[in-house]
Amino acid sequence: MSGFVGILHRDGRPVEPKVLRQLTESLRFRGPDGLQLWHSGSIGLGHARFVTDPARDSEPMPLVLDNRYWICGHLRLDAREALIAALGTGHERASAAISDAALVLRAYRAWGVECMTRLHGEFAFAIWDAFQRRLFCARDPFGVRPFFHAALGDLFLFGNTLDCLRLHPRVRGALDEYAIADFLTRGYPLEADRSFFADIRRLPAGHTLSVTAATLTRHRYWRLPDEPCVRHRRPQQYVEQFGELLARAVRDRSGTGPIALALSGGLDSGAIAAAATGRIGRAPVESPLRAYCYGMTHVFDDPEPAFARISADALGLPLEIMEAEDDVPFRPLRGGATAEPYDDFYYTETLRWQAHVARDARVILDGLGADEIFLSEWLLDEAARESWPRLARDALETLFNGQRPGLGLRARLAGRPVVRPEPPSWLAPEWSQSLRVRERLLEHRATDVPAGTPRARARARLLSPTWPLYLESLDAGFTRVPLESRWPFLDHRLLQFALSLPPFPWCVDKRLLRAALRPVLPETIVSRPKAPLAGQAFAAFLSRNPGWPRTVRPVLDRLGPRLDVAAWQRAWRRPGHAWWAWDLARPVALGHWLKGLELRDAGVFDGGPYGSAGFGQEGRSSAAEEEEVREALTQ
Repeated sequence: MSGFVGILHRDGRPVEPKVLRQLTESLRFRGPDGLQLWHSGSIGLGHARFVTDPARDSEPMPLVLDNRYWICGHLRLDAREALIAALGTGHERASAAISDAALVLRAYRAWGVECMTRLHGEFAFAIWDAFQRRLFCARDPFGVRPFFHAALGDLFLFGNTLDCLRLHPRVRGALDEYAIADFLTRGYPLEADRSFFADIRRLPAGHTLSVTAATLTRHRYWRLPDEPCVRHRRPQQYVEQFGELLARAVRDRSGTGPIALALSGGLDSGAIAAAATGRIGRAPVESPLRAYCYGMTHVFDDPEPAFARISADALGLPLEIMEAEDDVPFRPLRGGATAEPYDDFYYTETLRWQAHVARDARVILDGLGADEIFLSEWLLDEAARESWPRLARDALETLFNGQRPGLGLRARLAGRPVVRPEPPSWLAPEWSQSLRVRERLLEHRATDVPAGTPRARARARLLSPTWPLYLESLDAGFTRVPLESRWPFLDHRLLQFALSLPPFPWCVDKRLLRAALRPVLPETIVSRPKAPLAGQAFAAFLSRNPGWPRTVRPVLDRLGPRLDVAAWQRAWRRPGHAWWAWDLARPVALGHWLKGLELRDAGVFDGGPYGSAGFGQEGRSSAAEEEEVREALTQ
């Protein structure tokens, strides 16, 4: 949640204090606990502080060590004890009470850039070495915390909030047309470092960036762990180890204030809640807990709230269910536009829900990541690290438990045919050709993990380019809601354990989670099959409003020469694959975003939080305000 920004003049010119202060002031929504600035010659750092644990956030940033190293960022470390022990008892000695930022500074002083092999957690930070005049920037492995930068000649601008960087007078407002084309064809930029603004880039997840007067060097420091298969003598040992690791991940992500738990009726969020209450791992968090569920029962037959109530009652958790008011997609934002376009039909409802939760807590724990790390695999892929006799025994055990292991033979025999990706038929041909859309789709096709790689399917999902972008969509720089989302299933210790599991039987139909939860939750939850809900509300809306594609013509006109509107409207009459409506709705999302961006940049909105000040008292705009925005967006 904390915000930071930095300015480095690589030619040695002094930083303008007024510009630094203006940029830092724009981060006030991220840092209700105070702003702090520091500048010296050609470098300037600004920080907006958001405290979730006074002990670990005890020292405001920018923070200095030895009058040489300055750090500014948004960070939360895991495995602090191991890092403190590694620093030893000499010059680098650190006490248990040290803040996370000070611990990172000591690690950097001890090991330099190699410290990244020892840092675990969620972070985006920059360290200025005043002696070497080098700026070192880093982003966590999954991109939980964003990091943006702009290299404009002698100016290097950086921070974790896109809107903040756009305020610098040397940053142009020009859009990146390649990113726009990527969004319309795939929903995300094909290059991991691209943003939707021509002057601004992302630091990809798991990368560092070193900046000097003469060089700018990016380095990938993290890859998925390659663990040997772990074998325990007793099945219960797997369950116990999982419980201990999950409980530790939950504790590490819990601050000292109230903790919100995102609770659906599924296994993933139920496991997080069970660990937080001490039912798994036998180590409950000490903070007050409250569960929240978002439902759409007024829109379609949404079973989640009822199942969430069963889980909450079994765990003794207070539960608050917030229902969607209707199923109208792409409601305009009171704040104008998010930092970048996003193809969620009901993102305003997500923001309303987050704003409601933020009244009670600063941290929310979510079950995201369990689907990926416990994804079922193919027997043929696992043969790369296990003997066939061993796999045969695993497969028989899986069958004995009533589950069917996947062989993967059909995929092997069929091979992986090269399907020539085609851009959508409704892209304007001239614009598409000018951006080489078809060629770029070929060049940047998502590469599968090679067949025969252990845990190949899980690895492919974990390496998906959509991960950092989804995580960014829940960051305060995107939502402007004072709430920090955290994901225990992305903990590095839990990830290593999950990737080392014998996938048969433990990753077939999430058997490990079911085994851990069976003593804790009712069988109606434990035996419940996976129930994906993505797109159901939009499908329900379209079934009641089949003429909706014709009503959004004014929004589509905002795309100008990028879209063949007639071809787009024809495409609605030819339903295709399961996600065809999602793909076709992206131009509508982009049109709303372009108009909202235009209004916000023109000063129509004050840029306040979408989910609190940007809405009325109940977390959304008044009817008059909403109608005013809707009319402006559709003119």
